[in-house]
Amino acid sequence: DARPDLDPKILLQPEDIAHTVLYLLSLSDRAAVDQIYIRRRGSQPF
Repeated sequence: DARPDLDPKILLQPEDIAHTVLYLLSLSDRAAVDQIYIRRRGSQPF
């Protein structure tokens, strides 16, 4: 484990990313997404 100090219940799950991908796929051709930052709630931004 890379971070044994973190409770696995608070870590991002694959479905969290999958929901984001589905949202992006649902956007019209008029929309362009240049960047996405996804982090777990309560963590410090990079």
